[in-house]
Parts: sequence; structure tokens; C-alpha cells
Amino acid sequence: MNLKIATGDHWFRFQSREFKIIEAGISSNQAYATTEPHSQDLVNELCIRINRDKKISVYLGDNYVCFPEDYPQILVG
Repeated sequence: MNLKIATGDHWFRFQSREFKIIEAGISSNQAYATTEPHSQDLVNELCIRINRDKKISVYLGDNYVCFPEDYPQILVG
């Protein structure tokens, strides 16, 4: 199975930090994701959700996105 997940221009908030999801999807039945800056925790979580759901569900906040259960996402520092 191959699947390319569309990424957007919005910042993705995870663990009170902001990231860009550069690419995500499934290639040869293996989930992948790349973030900037790199966060192995976020990459791992994206891959878990992609493998499980074959998609990424997000909440569109005010100029950012996050996982639905993480809204609202407050930045630190």
C-alpha cells in the first residue's frame, strides 16, 4: 500500500512546541513522516496513527493544527 498524506502550511503544535510536517504517508506498507524541526516523538506518533487509521485526523485551531484531543494547544517559552 502506498499513501501520500497532504500537508499544509499551518504550524502543527505538539507537546507545546510548533513543527512543520514536511511529508507523511505510507510507502511499501511502511508509515513515514518528516518534521521540521525534527521531533522523534512526533514522528513516532504520526506513524502510529497513520498505521492504525490510514490517515491523520487533526483539529484546525487559530492558525495552527494539532491532534483533536490536544486542543487547545498552548505554547511554552
